[in-house]
Amino acid sequence: MEPSKPSNPLLSLSTFMHQHCLRLGAEFSTRLSDTTRFLAGSLPPPRRLVMGPSPPFASVSQPKQTVTPANLSLDHVAKALAGTAVFTVSNSNNEFVLISDPNGAKSIGLLCFRQEDAEAFLAQVRLRRRELRSQAKVVPITLDQVYLLKVEGIAFRFLPDPVQIKNALELKAADVRSGFDGVPVFQSDLLVVKKKSKRYCPIYFQKEDIEKELSKVSRASRGPSLSQHIMVGSLEDVLKKMEISEKNSGWEDLIFIPPGKSHSQHIQEITKEVDRPTERVVGGPANSEIPKLTCLRILKLPSPPLPMVEGLNLQNIIKATPSKALVIKINLIFLAFFLVIYASLLLRPSSSVYFENAASLVRCSLRECHHKAENGIKMKAILEETKVNAQRPRENMTKVEVPSFVNEMGKGKKIGMVNMDEDDVSYWKAHGETIPIHFERVSEFFKWPDLFPEWIDEEEESDVPSCPEIPMPDFKVYDSMDLIVAKLPCKYPEEGWNREVFRLQVHLIAANLAARKGRRDRNWRTKVVLWSKCRPMLEMFRCDDLVKQEGDWWFYEPEMAKLEQKVSLPIGSCQLALPLWTQGINEVYDLSRIQRTTRSTKREAYATVLHSSEAYVCGAIALAQSLLQTGTKRDLILLLDSSISEAKRNVLAAAGWKIRLITRIRNPRAQNYSYNEYNYSKFRLWQLTDYDKIIFIDADIIVLRNLDILFHFPQMTATGNDVWIFNSGIMVIEPSNCTFKILMDRRKDIISYNGGDQGFLNEVFVWWHRLPRRVNFLKNFWANTTKEAGVKNELFGADPPKVYAIHYLGLKPWLCYRDYDCNWNIGNQRVYASDVAHQRWWKFHDDMDEKLQKFCGLTKRRKTELDWDRKMARKSGFSDEHWKINVTDPRRVHLI
Repeated sequence: MEPSKPSNPLLSLSTFMHQHCLRLGAEFSTRLSDTTRFLAGSLPPPRRLVMGPSPPFASVSQPKQTVTPANLSLDHVAKALAGTAVFTVSNSNNEFVLISDPNGAKSIGLLCFRQEDAEAFLAQVRLRRRELRSQAKVVPITLDQVYLLKVEGIAFRFLPDPVQIKNALELKAADVRSGFDGVPVFQSDLLVVKKKSKRYCPIYFQKEDIEKELSKVSRASRGPSLSQHIMVGSLEDVLKKMEISEKNSGWEDLIFIPPGKSHSQHIQEITKEVDRPTERVVGGPANSEIPKLTCLRILKLPSPPLPMVEGLNLQNIIKATPSKALVIKINLIFLAFFLVIYASLLLRPSSSVYFENAASLVRCSLRECHHKAENGIKMKAILEETKVNAQRPRENMTKVEVPSFVNEMGKGKKIGMVNMDEDDVSYWKAHGETIPIHFERVSEFFKWPDLFPEWIDEEEESDVPSCPEIPMPDFKVYDSMDLIVAKLPCKYPEEGWNREVFRLQVHLIAANLAARKGRRDRNWRTKVVLWSKCRPMLEMFRCDDLVKQEGDWWFYEPEMAKLEQKVSLPIGSCQLALPLWTQGINEVYDLSRIQRTTRSTKREAYATVLHSSEAYVCGAIALAQSLLQTGTKRDLILLLDSSISEAKRNVLAAAGWKIRLITRIRNPRAQNYSYNEYNYSKFRLWQLTDYDKIIFIDADIIVLRNLDILFHFPQMTATGNDVWIFNSGIMVIEPSNCTFKILMDRRKDIISYNGGDQGFLNEVFVWWHRLPRRVNFLKNFWANTTKEAGVKNELFGADPPKVYAIHYLGLKPWLCYRDYDCNWNIGNQRVYASDVAHQRWWKFHDDMDEKLQKFCGLTKRRKTELDWDRKMARKSGFSDEHWKINVTDPRRVHLI
């Protein structure tokens, strides 16, 4: 019932950004380039913007300006880039692995300045594409070769070194969060090399390299440090300026120095001279006996500025004309925003960005790209198996000693040891045979959104949803074990500590090992001992199964039937726990096996909660009636507080609810008299311990199809909402007094993202199981497209129904005139408006007993509010013109 921004079920945020960032980035790049050239006097102002992905170099996949014979040639520019390597991913045939633009217009070749970033991309490729796991590799390619590539339909994008981004922002005295436009390069006019008749002006990719060179100059001249003479700019801007510059303008002297090299080493290599070249390095004013040479300053000098010669000098441009400065600032802000967002997607790739919602990986032969592959270094796979007894950083530095309660278990046990260091294992050998469990540690680049994407193709319209693989041990090689011992990672209080994939991996290994190899006692339980400074995941190891806690040791005896079911479900919300279709086949999924487990009536019930107001009484009446119409035999439990009058309680009982009075629970972070002040009252559901399982349903939902099948699933099972969170409108929970105590104890510690119970519960139950959105179909139109409206309204109105339940977000049907959905009248509520869904609710209302219907009337105050909203809608001139509809609702006259 709590209002929250609904997710877009048709298009996730990450997918939307991936589809549109390329076009936005190209537009902003073009705007920046055109504006800069215009202000420099080399190009008239553009009349229109050209859409489409822009390559990192002006010479790649982009028409050239007419080049006069006096301009620098492309070969000359390429020669200046020779020797600098970037890294990409290829298959065994030395073919690029590309990222596809979903609209098919471009494919993106990712070029990383750091080898480890390319390895991160390699890890993602191997996680998602089985056929590339043994074939994909990181290969180097030089910048001059990239520069000369001309491939239709492919744009190359750089991933800069983040350390140099930080250095560049520090030189610019800019906010790190503002980002940097392009690949940073560094220059100093105090570094000029002359060899014979040739002059070189070195440009560096690493600030550390140019600082070393300046340090040499400083020592030679016995002057002060010259680090303040470092200027920073972007590689892309430098190359574009070189292309349009004439010979003898100073731009032909530029030479790019590969990371880690000095300019003398690099110049010697490219000129292939055996003898040491004769060169003069010019220092500061103290070195006055050496003739001073200067390079054309092409980069921006950090504050405080020194006198600068004419060239691409942004400081001089900014000082010249305020209006021009404003244009540049606007363009820089737009471009920086795009680059930061897109780079973050690449650095932290998710399945929804790279693979789930993009076209399949395509390849471009290096030979077809006019490039002969070099003998690249074959990199060690990022997911190389890490054994538990190998040297690796310890997640928990505390010395782990055996807890005293182990003595009660006796001697001669077979003990499986998960994620335990050698020193830790030695303490356990006195109690039996210790068996190290070898497993491959999940990559550090594997992030939570890969397992819990915002959106998956539930309907399998274009793809079959799949989950990435979390490495598991080879369970077949191990015998049965009496005890499972595991050390769980804990990074609390770091942000996101509870959504660390490695933490989940160790939990899953321990749970799977117990389910597959743990010896059962007569109660069909096995023994699991966990060491962790954080409480183990409630979703995996229930607090009701906790036998004893001693310091950081947690001793569980899990009910194995429940644990086996949990580990049999998908490892995240990347797949449906309840499929709609047989995977890969256009046939409805056979639910008969699951339905057999839920056919008999057990200690199970449907439940909802009313508190603080009677505004949802009508909704609760309709919910009870809708549940009964589906033929369920489960109990209907209604928790309500003293704010609900005796008369309303009686009618709710008549509608089918079993009433239970509760005391409200206040949200300690809520403001007084706010809508969410007492929404933690929903925690009382966990006190319904006379039931084994509860399906909670919000009172603004009507159920159209039998939901008993949901009792088959464990806590926490729900539908998706936004990013990696679930919607608490319909959820499967397992009552437990100790779980209730944990929820109450953490009220002050947990910050709910939306201030309500949904945000709170998502921080407690981070590992959840996804139900199809048809189970809790949200009435919203977030994409605001005709196609979305058509698809959703068809589902809202289908008879027989195609969705299990409709969740009425926004203004509720019983608070509107029945003639149309009153969400149309309010600007920020129009995304929730659907006359089809509205009519469906009222059709259901009309089938209820008249004694129940009268509790859905309008008050005088509500009628006044509705009339005012219609007046405001007329004044706003909303084009749908619902405000023109003649209201015939009889409740307008018969108020309550």
